[in-house]
Amino acid sequence: MYEDERTDNEFAEMLSGIEESMPGPSKEFSDNLLQDLRQSLETSASPEPELIIEQPDATVIPLFEPNLVKTEDQSEGNPRSGNSLWLIAAAVSLIALLTGGAYFLSTTTDGTPVAAEDPEGAGVSVPVTDPSVPSTSQAPPQELDFASNVGFTEVTTSSLELTFTPTADTQYNATLRSGDEVVATTSGSASAGAPATVRFGGLDRSAVYSAEVTLLGQSNVVSPRIEVRTAGEITPIEISGLELAGATSTTATVRLNTNLCAKASLVILSAVDQSEVQRIASDADAECSTDHQIEIGASVPLEPSTTYLVIAEAVADGDRGATDQINLTSESFTIETESQ
Repeated sequence: MYEDERTDNEFAEMLSGIEESMPGPSKEFSDNLLQDLRQSLETSASPEPELIIEQPDATVIPLFEPNLVKTEDQSEGNPRSGNSLWLIAAAVSLIALLTGGAYFLSTTTDGTPVAAEDPEGAGVSVPVTDPSVPSTSQAPPQELDFASNVGFTEVTTSSLELTFTPTADTQYNATLRSGDEVVATTSGSASAGAPATVRFGGLDRSAVYSAEVTLLGQSNVVSPRIEVRTAGEITPIEISGLELAGATSTTATVRLNTNLCAKASLVILSAVDQSEVQRIASDADAECSTDHQIEIGASVPLEPSTTYLVIAEAVADGDRGATDQINLTSESFTIETESQ
């Protein structure tokens, strides 16, 4: 019990010494302290804030430096605690304000986007768009693939031509093989949705070749391998059995045969002066055949009891030589219409 009472007396003497050496706060000191705190908070948004409190005119108060000398008007059991408690409260408040300001700075300078208030005052928060995040409103790029199959469009005795269409702009490689041996390669660029043409030349007659196309991208796309045989020796087309199958006073029917599948046409001339009377050409969409029958005078009637010179032409379908010359032939004979 004695030790507790001595400790209490010593603490009271310490507080009395602090009160003797530290007078009560003046109004000037309080005003200056508040003004400096406001200025510190106003400048707290700078990247590296520094709070400086300058009080050149204020009295410097050494806190908690005890003066153990008693004065006459102090008693052991009645320390003047009012001013001491005020100083302790002021110190605690100052530390709290500084701590709060540091927290405010740390939470407003970390680069976090802040939501903007609704300008019409509806109380809706509008998130700030982060420019570093890519927009997802753009249409995704078209996947690279073949929009149409690779196919041969021309085959001769010494060359091949093939076409393909990609779904997106791309670079490509085309490879031609004879068996397992690579005969030729070529490369180029192709546009999305547009047919691209690849041609190989200097090939052997009647030889089997295979071709494939590779579209180059993040993931290459390879077409199926297709095969074709180049054209062989050209078989000349021949006309046989050219004859008048029937006649009237204004019409006539001509019949002929060919050794190859072909399309036939007729040119009718006047037997007197060789002037052209009419021409009956083969329909471009007609199928080829080896047996042909053509009627004359259906659209333009012939003259009765008149002799005409008929020239029959036959063109082999799809059979061309190395120089792309058309394989054709012609024969001529005379016909005579009946009298009225």
